[in-house]
Amino acid sequence: MASIDEKQKEEYYLRFHILVMEAQKVLRAKFDSIIKPADLTEKLNKAKRTLAKLNRNAYKELKKQNAAQKRRKFGGA
Repeated sequence: MASIDEKQKEEYYLRFHILVMEAQKVLRAKFDSIIKPADLTEKLNKAKRTLAKLNRNAYKELKKQNAAQKRRKFGGA
């Protein structure tokens, strides 16, 4: 009985492997149709600048909220 289970496990693994390999091709084709490989570096650099700006703004906002909470907690204005 164990050999049948092992054979079935191997068959499932092979099916899964084929599925993943084919899905990778489909996803790459879709991604490449949205962002051309030649433009990828430019798009990533632009996104990096945008994320850095958002992170700076979010950090400033968190500092303001934290300061306001401390003032309320300790009876400040």
